Amino acid sequence: MILASIFVCFCLVSAFNYLRQRRQRGFIKNLGGPFTWPLMGAMHKIVLLSPKNFFERSSVYLAKYGAVSRIWVFHRLFIPVADLELAKKLLQSETHLETGHELMSDWLGDSLLTCQPQHWPQRHQLLASLSRPDNLLQLSQLFQQQAEQLCQQLAARAEARQVFDVCQLVSDNVLDLMLCISCGMQPSEHYKQAFKELTELYRKRFLSVRSANRLTFWVCSPLTRRRQQRLIRRINEENKQMLEQRRQHKLSSNQIKIEGITIDRIEPVPRVKYQSLLELLLTSEASLTDAQLLAELNCCSFLGYLLCSSALCSALVLIARHPAVQQRCLDELREAKDSKEERLPYLEAVLKETLRLQPPQVIVNRELSQDFEYSSSLPAGRWLAACRC
Repeated sequence: MILASIFVCFCLVSAFNYLRQRRQRGFIKNLGGPFTWPLMGAMHKIVLLSPKNFFERSSVYLAKYGAVSRIWVFHRLFIPVADLELAKKLLQSETHLETGHELMSDWLGDSLLTCQPQHWPQRHQLLASLSRPDNLLQLSQLFQQQAEQLCQQLAARAEARQVFDVCQLVSDNVLDLMLCISCGMQPSEHYKQAFKELTELYRKRFLSVRSANRLTFWVCSPLTRRRQQRLIRRINEENKQMLEQRRQHKLSSNQIKIEGITIDRIEPVPRVKYQSLLELLLTSEASLTDAQLLAELNCCSFLGYLLCSSALCSALVLIARHPAVQQRCLDELREAKDSKEERLPYLEAVLKETLRLQPPQVIVNRELSQDFEYSSSLPAGRWLAACRC
């Protein structure tokens, strides 16, 4: 009797869920995709997915179902897109909502990556001011210093003629660079270690079914969740200290105290070599709370560290696998150093080809707020377009 009741309830819920999704199913009836189980959807395609087998399973999936397909996960509809033209239009559409970063809301908070769409222009303008021509010129000196340090470390490892992990060297140098750009000062070693551990933790969570949402993560991985919160607190505590130091420095630069009387400083404050993101956020007219300031610092450091280190590691590995390309890059660098030429067209082309072959951001998620017209309309609502660019 109990089994019969459970079976009847399961059938009723499945029928209700099917009727509720009639509109979406009508729009995607011409799309191929894996078999969909009642209520569960195509969970069998995601359960065994991991960072190690992602590319292999993705290529098999694309070969079987095509560049535009559909896949149900519980009640949510995902449309994987590998068509470049459609992906461009989706990314350029102003009617979409950024999504896929809910897992990182505990760390990134109300940053540019996770804030509401109406706040995007203001936040984007703040971050774009970091790459002003005058500030970018000063930052280029910082880039050069860090690049020379990395080259010396790579040369020392190469002279030893032993196999080594290039990712460790590159990621450490990129992290130092990104923290200098975002914070304007060098954080402690404990901060760097916590940052790397937290990044790796989120990397593993991204393709884990147990981390699909807050509830499953809270229930299935309590120890990992506790460790995640501990790392976030450690990072934000030092961020707050750097924020207070910067505010005190700004206050002391504009004012001096003589016999208990505060007098405005008349002479101009010596200009710093470059303006960090923290300085730009503090001097901007936008009224950001401390939580928003910390979120922007974490977001800039995380994205810069993750994407730049992945792209550089891929470029170094691919160049090493093609000796002719490696030699031509070396020749161009030597010629540019002798002639003091700033442009490196061949090396730039190699980096762009690396980004095409092995993009650091493999998946970009978009949730449409309105129907998207592209040969046939894509329905709006609680579904995602997972663009593989």
